[in-house]
Amino acid sequence: MDMFEPSIDWGHALVDSLSWIAVTWLISAVCVIVVLAFMLCGRALEVVPAKIAEVGRIEALMVERGLAVYDVALDEVAQGWAQEREERRGAALERNRAHLAAVRDERLGLRMEVVLGAADAGRLRTLATACGTTVQGLVHEVLRRVSAAEGGGRVVCVPGFVPPVQAGAVPAPTADAPAAPVPRRTLRRPTVRRPLPFRETDTES
Repeated sequence: MDMFEPSIDWGHALVDSLSWIAVTWLISAVCVIVVLAFMLCGRALEVVPAKIAEVGRIEALMVERGLAVYDVALDEVAQGWAQEREERRGAALERNRAHLAAVRDERLGLRMEVVLGAADAGRLRTLATACGTTVQGLVHEVLRRVSAAEGGGRVVCVPGFVPPVQAGAVPAPTADAPAAPVPRRTLRRPTVRRPLPFRETDTES
């Protein structure tokens, strides 16, 4: 009977494992370097021809106008590029300012929930409908115009105003166009199933 002989030399297993790890790292490093080289070369293939074309354009402009030194103020193309760059920069700054203002308004804003009774809520909805706006729009306009009375005290004044018509508001009924009738729901009587009459049958054979 033959004795079992392992196919792996465990005395050199550590060295073999380290060599395989080193080869794997080397292959990965080569692949990463190749990818980076392709990326850099691709960017260079876009930038270098553009720079060469720009130098040629500047040289042709200097020869055409007899300039010994390039003056950017006499280059209409460069002036257009500079103006376009300033417009993009201004638009980006404006968007940044608008974003900061929106964030500041959101932080300083007041969020609250007001619970109204059925009578007050109905009165507010009726008033908003008559004004051609929504409840939220009407409350917003009132809060914009409310102020304390002159001389102090507890008197609050709201001057008369016409709220703007908002999208989604229910139009108020007029004499020419009366309010549309509210459809009524028809109640159906439930169907009652009557049990079948029981008949005694003779089961004797």
